Amino acid sequence: MEIFDIIRDLLTIQHNMIYQTKKIEKYRLYDFDQTWGSTALGFGGVGGSARITARTYVLIPIDREEAYVYFGDTFAYKCKINDNFREDIKNHNMAGVRNIDRYNI
Repeated sequence: MEIFDIIRDLLTIQHNMIYQTKKIEKYRLYDFDQTWGSTALGFGGVGGSARITARTYVLIPIDREEAYVYFGDTFAYKCKINDNFREDIKNHNMAGVRNIDRYNI
């Protein structure tokens, strides 16, 4: 992925966060490439059956025990931080939207 693509994604995410959460001043950012089984990425639904790699961004506000996950520049979900979440961050393999219950147990 080109650096300009990453910058564009992060600017879009920052702009959209205004509408999704109250203002977040400080956060940790994790970003990594993740491979999905379809072009629908982790959103589920109908997508081509080709394997595709897309950038995943995870923002963790410093003052909260929750995280915001984006596939590309599109918001996927908000979740709790637990052992499953920490393991998935470490392995660069975040759950798709249909499997976020693993983080909210």
